[in-house]
Formats: sequence, structure tokens, C-alpha cells
Amino acid sequence: MISQTNPHCVELLSDTMETLVNRTSLIPARAVCEVVLSEISTNNLMTWKQGLTLIHNIIGAVDYKGCRDVMKLLLDKFDAFPRSIPEKLMPAIYSGRKILNYILDRNASLMPSYMAHDEIQRRYSPPETHPHWALKDIIASLKGGMEVVAGLVSGNMLPNLVPVIGCSNTAGNAWKLDQDKTCFSLPGRLPYSQVEPGVVIADPPVAIQHHVEFIRNQFSSLSPETPPTPLIMVILLNSFHTTGDTYTMLLSMILNTSEHPLSQDCINLMVLHAKTRLGEKIRVQLMRAAESSKHQQQVQQENNKNMITAGLLETYSHLLLWLGTKLFQSQVIPMVFKVQEWSMLQNLLELISNRIHSQLQISSRFNILILLHSIAGVCIIPTQLFIG
Repeated sequence: MISQTNPHCVELLSDTMETLVNRTSLIPARAVCEVVLSEISTNNLMTWKQGLTLIHNIIGAVDYKGCRDVMKLLLDKFDAFPRSIPEKLMPAIYSGRKILNYILDRNASLMPSYMAHDEIQRRYSPPETHPHWALKDIIASLKGGMEVVAGLVSGNMLPNLVPVIGCSNTAGNAWKLDQDKTCFSLPGRLPYSQVEPGVVIADPPVAIQHHVEFIRNQFSSLSPETPPTPLIMVILLNSFHTTGDTYTMLLSMILNTSEHPLSQDCINLMVLHAKTRLGEKIRVQLMRAAESSKHQQQVQQENNKNMITAGLLETYSHLLLWLGTKLFQSQVIPMVFKVQEWSMLQNLLELISNRIHSQLQISSRFNILILLHSIAGVCIIPTQLFIG
């Protein structure tokens, strides 16, 4: 195809190659893309355009590392272009930009954006190297898009964050991403001797003494009659999540005063260890409640101890978005089904379908469907709620 000058032959060869890759898998797509890019040249604009069209049509069959290598070859082509482009070569520039945009398009899901960003940073980070002018807007768009993604995963409730004492940024760019690492940078040393997370230190440095006093005062004022606000509870959970008995007491308070659930924003502010322990505590209580339901003669006090409120279920549904549904599927639902606690089973199914279904990964939805199908022969379950 590379040396052909007959447009009909070039198109026929391209279509044949696409068929062999996409329909028969006789030829690996990655090898075809690499060979085409290594051979095409702007000296033959017809084969250049047809070759890039072929790559566009088959690159979906290339794994993400292969897409990175294809991107590198395409960047090599652009780096070899002269800075001054003759008008006759502009169609070649446009077709090259089109395939590069497609590779970097997040909606196409061809490769992770961070991998493309790292490769571009390595290639163009020295001061004396710059991307070809035809690529500058594409690369700028990629870097700009990374800021949005990093903002989603680097901090929760970012607009509500406040500067750390002693580390304020006078330029007002405290939350600006580092250009090279695409992460938040905190200039200078923190004003305290870094300290195991979740431990309220006995002799705090002066800079955070008022913060520690606030936490201690909030903890000392706790009582079952006057539970703290959800935000204060989250602060206490984060502060004491490695302190054993204290944290257990806080968890018990949540379980016993759970008329109002912890919101998703509050759950987002909790450290991972605190989320894990709270989710485990609720899961155990769910299983105990299901187990105790089959003992009809059980005293009312024990029933109250294992009572599962709507607020507690709501909190649990928020935690599942962070912790996953593996234990929920493998232990909670089977236990509830085993003891035939149908009302609780219905509540759990409504919890998934109405609260977290849209945010579950496809694999999790599929696994839950398989689980429900395995028990559907015994009771009627609204499995259609999970299809979507």
C-alpha cells in the first residue's frame, strides 16, 4: 500500500487490511499501526491519508500500551515536520491531528490520560524542546483536562479547603496543580512534626494546639442524648480512628443514634481507614440483625441492640461506593436470604437499586445479577431493577 499511486488499489488494500484485523484477527492491529506509521510519508499524501484512516479504524483493537507506542510514532512524524509548512502539506497536518486527537480522547478510552501526559512531558520537558506548533493546542487541552481529573481525585470538597497554618500561599495558588507532576504541591515544611494519621498527640506543637483542643473539647462533650453534628462526628472519626476503645465508642454512637444518615459529602471527608472500620461495623450489625430475626422468642432488648434503621442503611450505601460490594454480595445478602428475612432483603435491594446502582461498576452490577439469579428460584426478586 505504501508504494502504490493508484487510489483504487490503495483503498482496496486498506479495506482488506482492516477486514483482516477487525473481523478475522489474523493480523495484530498494533503491528499494522506501527508498520503503517513507520512507512507512510508526506511525499505521498494519498497513502498518508489512507494510512491514518486505516489506523483510526483499527486502533480500537490495540491495547493501551500499544496505543502509547502508536502515539509516540505519530509524534515522531510531527517532530520531523518543518516549522514552516507548505500549503500543500496542510491536509497531512489535519489528518495527523485528527488521529492524535482520537488517541487522546478520554471518551474513546484507548489509553489512560496520565500515560499520555507522562510521555508528552518526557518528550517536551527540556527547555530547548518544544512540540510542533500544529500540536500545541492539542497538548494544552490534554494538560488542561488533567487538572479537572486531578481535582476530582486529589481532594474532596475542594472549594471548602482552607490553607494549612504556616503554609499559606500569598499568590493565591495553593491548590494549583504542579505542572510536571499533575498533583497539588504544598510549598515549605508542614508546621508540625508529621505524626501518625489519626492520632491526637499528647504534646502538640503550638501551630495546631488550638485544633487539638477543639477536638478534645468536642469529644469530652459527647453524650448519647446530644449526638454531635455529622461534620463534627467525621472530624472525631478521623482523629481517633487508630485509638481502639475511643473509636469503638464513636462507632457505637453512630449505630445507636442513626436516625439521620451521614451524607455522601461527610463520607468523602473520612479517611479510608475510618470508612473501612465503619463499613465493617455496619456490615456485622446487618448480619447479626438477620441472624437474630429467626429467633422469635428473643427479648426486646436484644432486638433493639441489633436494630437496623433506615438512616444506618443509608450511611452503609454511601460507604459501599468507597469500599465496594464484594463482602456485601458474598456475606450480607446470602445471610439475609439464608434466614429468610424477606423485609430486610427488600430493603437491601432497594438500597442498591435506588442509591448506588448508577455509580456501581458494570462488573459489580453483573455479579449482583448472578447472585440474585441463583436465589430467584426460591423467592420473587425484582431483578429488573438492576438492568441498565
